[in-house]
Amino acid sequence: MEYEIIKKKETGYSVSVAASRVTSFRKNFNETTTFRAYGNGCIGIAGAVGRADLSALRKEAAESLKTGIAYPCELAGGVRHDPAPKEILPASGIVPAFGALLEELSQRAPGYLFGNKINLSYETASYENSAGASYTAHDAALEYALTIKDKKSANIMDMIYGKRAFSFDKEAVVSEVLEMIAAYENPVPMPAERLPVVTDADAVAPLLTHFVAEMYGSGASLLSGKMGRKLFGDRVSLLIDRNPPYTGRFFDAEGVVNPEGKFYLVKEGVFCGALATKRSAHRFSLPLSGAAGSRYDGVPGVTFTGLRFENTAEGYAAAGDAIFVVYASGGDMTATGDLGIPVQMAFLMRDGKFVGRLPELMLSGNVFDVLGRDFVDVIALADGDQRLVAHFGVQKA
Repeated sequence: MEYEIIKKKETGYSVSVAASRVTSFRKNFNETTTFRAYGNGCIGIAGAVGRADLSALRKEAAESLKTGIAYPCELAGGVRHDPAPKEILPASGIVPAFGALLEELSQRAPGYLFGNKINLSYETASYENSAGASYTAHDAALEYALTIKDKKSANIMDMIYGKRAFSFDKEAVVSEVLEMIAAYENPVPMPAERLPVVTDADAVAPLLTHFVAEMYGSGASLLSGKMGRKLFGDRVSLLIDRNPPYTGRFFDAEGVVNPEGKFYLVKEGVFCGALATKRSAHRFSLPLSGAAGSRYDGVPGVTFTGLRFENTAEGYAAAGDAIFVVYASGGDMTATGDLGIPVQMAFLMRDGKFVGRLPELMLSGNVFDVLGRDFVDVIALADGDQRLVAHFGVQKA
């Protein structure tokens, strides 16, 4: 019997914010162990929360092989143990730090209320198998998800400040929030000329599911049967990147480690790979992509961890005059790839700076055009964040 063992330890700190004050502080600790057994072309799985008895898990996994879940056993060796990242904030300093941030925001922007959450998380994951593999990886991130409400507004919220960071920089956050507020307070008309749109890569997120091996192999994907063809612009590349700062996990849930931590789904416009687990790669004769994830007691499935576009420019100034999407909710993509995205808040941006608040908008376009003839750039920001810049159809809502 072959086997693999995955262990995860996650420590999370969540600060709830209401009316510009810290209202609660919660610490979560989660530890899981997964034991997968392989034999006769099948997989058996056992999982535990908290401290695990590996001997008992081994027996349980071996017994569950009798359920007959078909799965290829393709184990590889290798040893790598990454050092833990630097602590972002000590546990005792989280509430004081975020409290001071909110106090300064309240003083500098007294006409606004801040709410929602700020989360800080640390994760350590290890993997070993009967082929001799032994890996340890770490991840740490600070995530801001602050709502901003104008006290004069009847809305529940008027803006969202979202950011992922690897260090606490109060001055940078305050500066960015105040720049957003200054633009919000300066309504401007729709530009007469056609401008590129700066938006989160989630604008084309509906396309990403079409890269999943099962969808591709079943013929249900917009990409089915088109592997090896040039479908996107020359400067468009999409990849799984398991290098910092995109993710600290260099291996996936099946112990797959990609060369240089990268696997390309699109390379310079050419569709060249799919998101696959070992089972779906075997079923559809696809290369392993290192895209597997799983529950502690579940069969592996595809995740989007580390999925990003390759950057083509640095900083917002690269976009020139542009429409910046602050908040967009809703929208969908049709079976032919046509996008419709309602934008509840957008700013006019000039040379990387917010100028003023635009009316509510509706963006439209075909995803192959947005990532083809209408593509402008993917802008690299700090801490691995990025923004897509492209020409969309823009209409006042």
